[in-house]
Amino acid sequence: MILDCVLSGIFNFLVAALNIEGDKIALHYGSEEMLAPQDRDQ
Repeated sequence: MILDCVLSGIFNFLVAALNIEGDKIALHYGSEEMLAPQDRDQ
């Protein structure tokens, strides 16, 4: 039972970390896509 709690805690931590990294990547590429047309116009 204790092992299950530890494993679920580690799993939840990894999922949260992946979600945060995913958001950072999405924001990074999203901002690049938004800036690209402006750079082309200039």
